[in-house]
Formats: sequence, C-alpha cells, structure tokens
Amino acid sequence: MKEIKIGLLGLGTVASGLVNAIAETKELLAKRNKYSLSIAGVAVRDLNAQRDCQVDSSLLTTDTFSIVNNPDIDIVLELIGGTTLAYDLVTQALKNGKAVVSANKALIAAHGDELFALASQNNTAIFFEAAVAGGIPIIKALKESLAGNHVTSISGILNGTCNYILTQMQENDEAFDDALQGATDLGYAEADPSLDIDGDDTAQKTAILASLAYGTWFGTDAIEIKGIRGISLSDIQYAKESGYSIKLLGSYTLNSKGAVSLTTECTLVREDSLLANVKGAFNAVELEGDLLGPAMLYGQGAGQKPTASSVFADLIEAASQACNGTLGQQQEMIFADKAEFIPEEEQRSQFYLRLMLEDCPAVFGKVALILGNYDISMNSVNQKADASAEGIKPVVIQTHHVSVKAMKQAVAEIQASEYVSHQVILYPIKG
Repeated sequence: MKEIKIGLLGLGTVASGLVNAIAETKELLAKRNKYSLSIAGVAVRDLNAQRDCQVDSSLLTTDTFSIVNNPDIDIVLELIGGTTLAYDLVTQALKNGKAVVSANKALIAAHGDELFALASQNNTAIFFEAAVAGGIPIIKALKESLAGNHVTSISGILNGTCNYILTQMQENDEAFDDALQGATDLGYAEADPSLDIDGDDTAQKTAILASLAYGTWFGTDAIEIKGIRGISLSDIQYAKESGYSIKLLGSYTLNSKGAVSLTTECTLVREDSLLANVKGAFNAVELEGDLLGPAMLYGQGAGQKPTASSVFADLIEAASQACNGTLGQQQEMIFADKAEFIPEEEQRSQFYLRLMLEDCPAVFGKVALILGNYDISMNSVNQKADASAEGIKPVVIQTHHVSVKAMKQAVAEIQASEYVSHQVILYPIKG
C-alpha cells in the first residue's frame, strides 16, 4: 500500500479537527483506498502551544518553507489564512509539484487564476472545497455534478456570522449591535468583524462560485459589495410585516446573451422560500442550471468539523490522484478569456425603499414625482405609525420590476433633495 505524506501549514481549529479525523478513520481509509495517509510535518507559530489534537512533537517546526520544500511530502495543506505568507507558501508548493489543499477563500479569490495556471504548469492541482460554505460541497457540485450545465443563477447565504445576526434580529427583535455581540460571544464573529459584516467575505466566496460557473476568473472588483453593518431593526420588522426576510446574498446571474451580473447585498426574500428558512450560522446555496433546473445545497457553513469535513474530502481526492498518477489531469475550470457584464439599464428588479419624511402630502408628492420621472412604478406604499419628535415618519415603498439603473438614479436624486435628511434605504426584492 502506497503511503501519501502530508505537510500541514497551521495547526489551528480546522487543522486540529482534520488531524483527529485522520486518526479516527485510519482503518476505514485503508479499506477504501490503495494508499495510507501519514503526517510528515507541521508548521506552527508556537512549538509549545496547547493543541486540540495529538501530534508527535518531532513533526512540529516553525520553519514554514521546510514543509513546502520537503521532497518527501506529497500534499500540502494550507490552513493559515491570509494572502501574504500563504500566497508565497502555496506558490512554492505548486512550483515543487506538490498538490495543495486550502480553505483560504481570500487567497483563492485574489489569486485563483494565477494559482490554477501555476498548478497546470507543474502538472499538479489545488483543491479548495472548504474555501466556500464550510462543509457544503458546492465547489465539487459546480466542477463535476453540474459540468454539463450552463449555470444561470446562484444565490447564496455564504456567511454564517451575518446570517446569525440577521436571524437574531428577525426572530428575537435584537438590535444590530446586540446581535453582533451575541455572535462574538459564541465565537461566530472575530474581534474585528469587518470582513464579515461589510460583505467582503461573502464577496470573495461569490467571486469563486461565479468563476467556476462561468469559466472566467472574477475578482471581487467585479462585485458591488454591500454588507449588513448598521442594518436597522425597523427594516427587519417592516420587511417581516410584508412577508419577507432580509438576507445577505451573494448572487450571480447569467442572461440569455451570455452576460453576467454579480452582487453582494442585503436582499428581501419571501418568508416561505427555502433561503428565508436558513437560520443562524447555517449556509445555503440556491442555483439553477439549464439542464438541472433549480436546486439548493444547505448545511453548516463554518466550524471545526464541517470545515474539516471539506478539507478531508479534498485531501482524499488529492491523495487518490497522487496515487493514480492523475494529478493535473482534471477538467479545466477557467477556460474563457473574459466575461461581458449586464448593463444596469438592462437589469430589472423589485425594490424595497424606506424614507424618513415629514408627515405632509406635499413632501411625499415630490418623492412620487421623482420616482415617476424615472419610470419607477410603486406596488405598495405604507406610512408607518412610529415617528420622531420632529414629526418625521418612515414611509416604506415596494416597487414593481423596474430598471436597476433608474432606481439608483432616482434614489440619488431623492437623497440629495432638501426634504430628505435621513439615509434612504434601498434593498432589492428577490423574485
């Protein structure tokens, strides 16, 4: 039986879960496969730190490059995160012809095209299932199960921290800051939650999924990014009154002309939809293919065991290919030179619009006139009872399907008017 030797970069939460899983399934793996797995080296920051797994101390090193340059190591597992040292280590490992398994969505989103090309040049491969949606096998689904489909849409709840916060706000009437603190206390949010709540984490994952679906590499620069920072409990409640939940979605759309649109933003989804019922720190990806039709993958999007599950699956696949001599022979993921984007004037959506206006018919008449000038038709208008000391009341408008570009122009004009002193809130409604 061939022995496949593994080098670990990092021994944190996910890596510890993986080490435990390898130990617990050693006999099963040996029965299922023509190889055995062994850990040949582990790079760590602190040799004496407490660990959640058992690793022979002789395998530990603080010299990260000794792992990627070790000729005896077949597969490198990059689990340190970031885009600086991780980039240098992964590129060196690929240049050395080693297979790489990574859970690093920031690295893949920023340098995926370069890393795929480098792997191909050196007859090896990079595996990254755990980079998107934790334990949900969405990468494999796009690469393999849907390989014969034109994927026409993807809508994903891809950040467990944000989904937990929004769930707490909707179900328990918690204010944003309180829900964020709860997420921090439970370990869902980092000490600095900016990457999550500002939408960047979701955008990175959206870029990866869109790239695999389309076949052209998209960076996050191609995505309009809006997170959940400061979302109002009032908007959560107003949406709920109308039969909607607000979710942070990463979305990809392919039209009949082969052009695409990419967004990361808070979106109203119907309360009876599958996405609306994804609660807490769970993730889900709803997609549609021209042959498959609609489908959804759902599961835990973060945490030690779910993420370790995806890393382990990639490790097994990489080991099988290394054993069979097929590394670097898989289907090309990026094959098109560039993508065309759908112009905003050709994109249409329904919208939720919330304004804080003086309780005066003339003021609302001015707003209605601006919307009419941009051909924005209103499906419903509700003036809410709560008011500030200045007599300012919230007015909630839901539109019919209208031009995205026209809607943004109308909102910009309304916001700039002298009779609107508060931030105008605009969210798309998922049809």
